[in-house]
Amino acid sequence: MLGAIACVWTSLPGASLAGWPRVIAEGAAGHFVAASAFILQALLGAQVLSSLGWGRGVDTRPSAPFDSALERFLFSWVIGFVLITLAAMLLAQAGLLGGWSVAAGAGAIALLAAQGRGAARSLRILAACRGRTAAARWLAGWKQAPGQRAAGIAGAIALLAGALYWSWPLLVQTLLPNSDWDSAVYHLPMATRQLDGILWNRDPLFSNYSFPGSASLLYACFLALGFESAIIPYNFLATLLTLGAVYRLAARLGGGTAGVWGVLLLASTHIFWQLGVDPRIDGLLSLFIAAGFLALAGWLDEREEPAFLFLLALCLNAALGTKYTAIFFAAGMSAVAFLALWLPPTPRRDGARARRRILLLYLALLLVPNGVWYASNVVLHGDPLFPMLRGDYYRDTRDPTARLPMLNALAPHLETLPDDSAIAKATRVLESHSSDSVRHNLFDLADMLVHPDEYAVKPNHFTNPLLLAFLFLPFAARIRGLRAAARPFAARIRLRHGAARIRGPDDHESQGRLAVLGVYALGLAFFVGLASQTNLLRYALPVLPALAAGGGVVIASIGHVAWRSAWIVAFAALLLHNHRAEVGKLRLLEPGVYAVHDADRLPWLQGVGYNFAARGMPIVTERINREIADGRMSSDDLVLMVGEGKGRLLDCGSMPDSSWFRQRWLVELLRADFDHDTVLRSLRAQGVTHILYNRAFYNWVIANTTTPRSTLAVGGAHLERFLRQRGERVFRLAGMELVSIQRRP
Repeated sequence: MLGAIACVWTSLPGASLAGWPRVIAEGAAGHFVAASAFILQALLGAQVLSSLGWGRGVDTRPSAPFDSALERFLFSWVIGFVLITLAAMLLAQAGLLGGWSVAAGAGAIALLAAQGRGAARSLRILAACRGRTAAARWLAGWKQAPGQRAAGIAGAIALLAGALYWSWPLLVQTLLPNSDWDSAVYHLPMATRQLDGILWNRDPLFSNYSFPGSASLLYACFLALGFESAIIPYNFLATLLTLGAVYRLAARLGGGTAGVWGVLLLASTHIFWQLGVDPRIDGLLSLFIAAGFLALAGWLDEREEPAFLFLLALCLNAALGTKYTAIFFAAGMSAVAFLALWLPPTPRRDGARARRRILLLYLALLLVPNGVWYASNVVLHGDPLFPMLRGDYYRDTRDPTARLPMLNALAPHLETLPDDSAIAKATRVLESHSSDSVRHNLFDLADMLVHPDEYAVKPNHFTNPLLLAFLFLPFAARIRGLRAAARPFAARIRLRHGAARIRGPDDHESQGRLAVLGVYALGLAFFVGLASQTNLLRYALPVLPALAAGGGVVIASIGHVAWRSAWIVAFAALLLHNHRAEVGKLRLLEPGVYAVHDADRLPWLQGVGYNFAARGMPIVTERINREIADGRMSSDDLVLMVGEGKGRLLDCGSMPDSSWFRQRWLVELLRADFDHDTVLRSLRAQGVTHILYNRAFYNWVIANTTTPRSTLAVGGAHLERFLRQRGERVFRLAGMELVSIQRRP
């Protein structure tokens, strides 16, 4: 496989085999660490499932009634994630999160799993998962007649060759460093801050660092071990596990064939893979939500056993610790789960009391530990979803209780400016750059799936129109339990687990129907709800696994051979289209250029962009680091970044601006009532020695966003005058300008 990748690699622009062994070695080490962490995480969760009962004082079995080993592995992995990130949170809070503590924790998990029942059972899980694949059945041909054996081996070789051909561009991307903007601005810097013991964000101007940080804590563990190269492979493995969650969800709703079709639906959705090969958190969130849908379906299908209800709480807890948008899923899924808790059959014969205890345990598992991210925002900023509810603001030093919106506060100043003033003229020039190129309408389900390019920041973000099959889920003839809709519920006694249960003759089928309808209603509601709130395609990614599972059930219910042939052709066409898009993306990434730069990723980052709007930061970073190396700047200097947030690779301190609005500059301008001398004294008091101004990104914001352009232009015009009159230019490069404010009065 690596040889095939090397052959294709050398055909790419700027490619060379000179640095290829180094890249493969680094990538192999990162993949090994990622796979080890992945397995250890699952082993820890499996040990918990094997050792602890679900709910002290609640009469339940010690482990959930899983239908397959794959379900057990999936939920064990989620439990392991929650426990590991909790441990990392405690270590970071104590200032002990580092290489030795992470390595010691990994060793402790391995020892714990080796001495308990969870390890052996988890290893059997992996073997059982192998036995469920079509490839394994083909490889079993050696037990058959010679002709069947040859056909089986040939089929397995063809399948592996096709999978290798399709996936090699993705595998190459897992070997490359991060080049994603969001990850460079706050996902990886947030992990670095956590390694430094900065767990809670107290500065409202660094609002992105107030987001839930569980995923960043996991990334921090990799950084502590010196393996940033493990982060992308870890996310890629999580993407593969999401396919397993979709298979089990579709299988629960409509059987194994539906599971296979569901996997094909999601695998042929391009954005699903795009977000699996970078350090963002959307892929992890999608896995937690997919596992949550599976747990919810299991709860609706097996309501005599609340174990699946508790697993749902843990999945949603992991999601809440990953991203704010998980709150939509937590609210909706919890509402459906609570409703089902009050439907017959009851989990316990003592009824209401058992429900209350189950409900309290559910809430505890849902809110602890990752609810602490939201609680800290309430304490520090008065907003659990900071800055989503209050927006960008600053605290006026003249009135500590006042919070004023920064952009709106510039409007009165603009009105007082004479038309012939320098700033007013500069403002008019900047406003003339405006192009109004951003969509303003809310999108709907069909439009997003059919025209994904209108909602994608990256040009290669494709969805899958076949996901629209999900809309027909309630009408699929073969859905388990739908045929029981008109049957009466006659009570009867059934013995189960040694206890008498009151059940109807078709309770199991009716519960299966309830699971189908619950997944359908929630999936559609979540998708429409999220779609109406954003113009970014990736925000709807967590719903796509549910859509794929439901669509798989619909496709499996259409048994005619002509239709099935058409589905196969459609999936093959989509997979080939996605493969071609990934090859095109790889040509833009130029992995060969990275391979020939043995020690420095910055020249390669400059070529691939590192920013979707302005591509200058890598070369500027290299220039600043050279200034430091040559003694013209110091490693103790502090650079205020205006319109730029990617300062993680600088050899000196930085105050990044992760917004589009130059937050700290506007705050200083407004606090000083537009007096530049006061601004200068304030910045020097904070230790700022230089200002880096990304003019190219600022011009892009003015031209391509729907923010109030006039007020942004005022702030930019003031900044440019301040840099000219109060600073000394160090250099201007790639659309950016570095100015020293140390010596000028």
